[in-house]
Amino acid sequence: MLPILYLALSVACLPQAHQSKPSNPNFDALVADLKKELPGWGVAGFTMGVIDLNNNQKQTWTAALGLKNASNPDDPVNVDTLFHIGSDSKLFTAFTVGNMVDQGKVNWKTPFKTYWPEFKLKDQFSESRANLIDLLSHRMGLSRVGDILMFQYDNTADMRSRFAKLEPSEEFRTSFKYNNHMYVYAGDLVGKLADPSTTNPTKSWFKNVNEVVFKPVGLQSAVASVDEFRKSKNIALAHVDSTTLYPEDINSSIDIVAPAGSIAMNIGDRLKWVEFLLNKGTTSNGKAILKPETFQQLFTPHNLFPYDPSAPVGAAGLASFITSYRGETYISHGGNVQGGVSVTCFFPDRKFGVVSLYTGQDFGKDNFCYDVADRLLFKDSKTLKHTFDAQKKQKEALANHKKSLVDAFNGRNKDTKPSFSIDQSFGEYVNPILGSAFLEKASAPNSTFQLNMKISIIPPFPFVHFENNKFVTPVEAGVDNSVEVRVEQNVIKGFTLRLQGMTDDVKDGIYYERV
Repeated sequence: MLPILYLALSVACLPQAHQSKPSNPNFDALVADLKKELPGWGVAGFTMGVIDLNNNQKQTWTAALGLKNASNPDDPVNVDTLFHIGSDSKLFTAFTVGNMVDQGKVNWKTPFKTYWPEFKLKDQFSESRANLIDLLSHRMGLSRVGDILMFQYDNTADMRSRFAKLEPSEEFRTSFKYNNHMYVYAGDLVGKLADPSTTNPTKSWFKNVNEVVFKPVGLQSAVASVDEFRKSKNIALAHVDSTTLYPEDINSSIDIVAPAGSIAMNIGDRLKWVEFLLNKGTTSNGKAILKPETFQQLFTPHNLFPYDPSAPVGAAGLASFITSYRGETYISHGGNVQGGVSVTCFFPDRKFGVVSLYTGQDFGKDNFCYDVADRLLFKDSKTLKHTFDAQKKQKEALANHKKSLVDAFNGRNKDTKPSFSIDQSFGEYVNPILGSAFLEKASAPNSTFQLNMKISIIPPFPFVHFENNKFVTPVEAGVDNSVEVRVEQNVIKGFTLRLQGMTDDVKDGIYYERV
């Protein structure tokens, strides 16, 4: 979610892998390759699991590599280590919603506002018509800019009052626009329905997901809140790369959007969860958590992905992405927190699944799943070709992007100057949705000023002069961020902000007015 991409160049020595038995030569070879490659991919601690239920025989393999804390070489990851699963939490929320559908408390297609009258959006048309399928299949047309709010406010009411002012970036039900906030609404609705007297729907959702999903499926390590995660002595810490830790509190605010991404568990329970999904929502003792038609609703295509000629046609279900690989139905999702990654994919018709949890840089979710499937399901590959190819393409894209930024900077009109004194620009500016931001004296050398949004996951951005009243992030960072200061009659009125990866779908950028 950070607008800055960190590239890990350091390589650390990973401890000996912890592996499950019985052994599988193909899995052993995969683990050996990963042990060699993961440090260079920027991974600090890593666990993975594979399950094969073909021919009514259950086979599972797990492995653990690396460190919980890169600064402590004597504390390796093991298969019991807890990792955040990020947005893989969303499917658990969808299950709790499905449970309410089965109880007759909600209907998938009834407008959400029927159940939550306080539901507010800038677009009144979508506000009045959006239903639970719209919320959970990312077809609301809402900008990702709203994700910044998750790290600015310590209570949901403040966050929602700001979010209600956000202009949609696409028309309702016309596109795939990934959104976290709608899952928070859905989870909090579950919390309210489960305990009508509650004053904290999110805490009620914590209890509900534990009772409705964790316990029946047997996910003994699973926790739904950051506080519960921190109580464990066996946790993987957030890492920038294979050797560098994030600040300890980097993910402390996740609970404000808990139904969208706060769950944590170990790799064994992730594997147990995929086994449950492969068995069509039936637990090991034969109990179905949801009715068959409700379970199927989660994995029904509801919202087509944008067309990509290089990829198979796909669509979003409810907290699931449905496409194909090698002629087989392929269902996946993933999750990210700062410094942590979760991977989930399975082939329902082949009863085969892959899960992975790791800290550090995201080296690719689907491509890794393809490589594992090629080696262990289709059994016709002994490489990590998809992952390597994807990384090569990403590096090339980053290099080309950085070159375009350098070319633009070198081709600027160097004779122009700002129409104001830089010192006069320092101070507080306010956006009605995102709140305050500050232009400050730069702490980085050779920078004109820095922008401080006072958000834990977004460090102050240094800016240098580009042309006239426009300033950009130094090109060495390879990030296309800009601030354009608005001056009227020699008075600084405000600035327009553009952040790569965060405001790309906001045509005119985000305007901050001077206080």
